[in-house]
Amino acid sequence: MRRLLSCLLLLGLCFGCKSKKADLSGEGPLEAADFVESFNELKLPYMLYDSSLSRRPKDSFLIGRKVFSRFVPDSVWRGDFGKGVTPKFYSLGRVSVEDGETYLFVKAMAPGKNVGYILSYDKLDSFRAALPLIYSTGDRTVQQEAGMDRRYSVIRNRTRRKPDGSLIYNKSVYVYNTA
Repeated sequence: MRRLLSCLLLLGLCFGCKSKKADLSGEGPLEAADFVESFNELKLPYMLYDSSLSRRPKDSFLIGRKVFSRFVPDSVWRGDFGKGVTPKFYSLGRVSVEDGETYLFVKAMAPGKNVGYILSYDKLDSFRAALPLIYSTGDRTVQQEAGMDRRYSVIRNRTRRKPDGSLIYNKSVYVYNTA
């Protein structure tokens, strides 16, 4: 009986000492490292589709505006949404390069417009660059997908169906350069 009780106590201590995920609501102190680590780790390749942009994620992925503006300049999203519009930001995931930068995938949602972004942070968790990956256009003739492959290349694909049935295809590939 004592063994069972001590095993249960030890198990409770193990699960009780687990580190908590950082609070992204903006109600407490938060360091840049905590902000970056609060995103779930993603496995590559990772793709984001225009059809998934319109779906609202769980509120547990919501990033408070105060927190987001502390670690991401508003110039990143202001051009896409304009003045007077403040989107809601949701964490999608994180990809870390061994001994290098970290990429965060974020979804910004406002009435009538949704945008998926990739944000780059250096080894010291300082913001370095951002790229809008994918936009919700509402146009059924356009299909978009974007993401990152196993070589850390950022890929954007856009396909447009013309009225005559032909397809126009655009593929862009980006690589982050620290220089």
